[in-house]
Amino acid sequence: MAYVVLNPGHADTPAELRNALKQHLPDHMLPSAFVTLDKLPLTHNGKVDRAALPVPDLEPQLSEVFVPPSTEWELRLACIWRELLCHERVGVDDNFFDLGGNSLLIIRLIGEIKRRHQVSLGVAELFRHPSVGQMARLIDQQPPKGKRQPAVVPLQEGGSAVPVYFIYAGPTEFRLAKSMGERHAVFGIEAPWPLAWREAVARNRKSAFPTMEQLVAPYVAALSAHAGSSPCVLAGHSFAGLMAFEAAHQFQRQGGKVELLMLLDTWATPSIPYQVAWYQWRQNWKQAPGGSRLRSAWRIARWLLGQERYRVWLFFSRLGLNPGDLTAVLDEEGVPLPGGLLGRVYRRIGASYRPRRLDSRGILFRTDQINGNAVLRDDDSQGWDSLFTRGLEIIPMAGDHLSIVRSHHSTLAREMNEVLRRHWPG
Repeated sequence: MAYVVLNPGHADTPAELRNALKQHLPDHMLPSAFVTLDKLPLTHNGKVDRAALPVPDLEPQLSEVFVPPSTEWELRLACIWRELLCHERVGVDDNFFDLGGNSLLIIRLIGEIKRRHQVSLGVAELFRHPSVGQMARLIDQQPPKGKRQPAVVPLQEGGSAVPVYFIYAGPTEFRLAKSMGERHAVFGIEAPWPLAWREAVARNRKSAFPTMEQLVAPYVAALSAHAGSSPCVLAGHSFAGLMAFEAAHQFQRQGGKVELLMLLDTWATPSIPYQVAWYQWRQNWKQAPGGSRLRSAWRIARWLLGQERYRVWLFFSRLGLNPGDLTAVLDEEGVPLPGGLLGRVYRRIGASYRPRRLDSRGILFRTDQINGNAVLRDDDSQGWDSLFTRGLEIIPMAGDHLSIVRSHHSTLAREMNEVLRRHWPG
């Protein structure tokens, strides 16, 4: 919701305000409601007093002209929307994000549509078709039901500059793509999981888990068919960055050209807690005065003792997952995978995969926090320093591992654009 103080003489309607913001924000960031105030309430220290802001009446702002659903799919979708969004009235032209939808709810929407009606939709498709009417037409135009295949999904149209390909085509990638402008075309790569993988991981049959090479191969096949031998940029956040690194190796072996690899707060190998603790202790012992040394040593000891207990929590917090949360990764029948399933595979691969030197240039966008807590590290390059033949550039970023692609995504997109401008100034 947005609270607005208008300039004297202005009387903009919610629709006019929303249309003005559409020039600057993607649909999923547009407010669901606008409240006009004479002035913003402030606390005694000059900050906005959020508790004093009035609660808006959402219903009158949902749509300017209510058009009730009428076709079979409009009625089916409106029913699901009402349940997910807790709204009594949903019209054909109402926008999912205007009604309070977000990236987590859109993944639940995909799961509900698949569960109830056996129709498979992708995240990027729903971001581009955010109203009931648009989604209904999208479903009507779908080819006959079959297994989902790896695909390259356009996230942002662009000019003739070198295209950017993200591993995954979910909310994170869509947010970044829409904030990057139109100089470079931006794509996301979707690769549905085979049901055999899903069953093996669900039953914890580790011998049948996919390896990193197997996990990445479908992405490379889709990338190779789309990009051919033209130069491109690969990118990925967190574990997807590690997948992008392996994808670059496989793509180059097939004749592809990866000019840049953008790693969005990705570690090359998992940190070994004892090595990190020893490094931090030595640094603090050299630099800190006597009393601070003891406090610092105690802090590091507590961190080290807690590593086993919080090992799984740290892993999922870095990915932004809870084990039961649905993710934007689908199986070949279009069912979203739960975070716990991905977590098992990612942990196993992360413990065994060892990156090899890549003939490309690396760009690491690095944060120093996880969930607001400072990261103890013994290597500022997060393990990437010697893995690129054309060098590694490290760009420190505000926020933590999750907020870099959420609340700070516009800053990250701006920094990514700056890197692209430096390499392709024309």
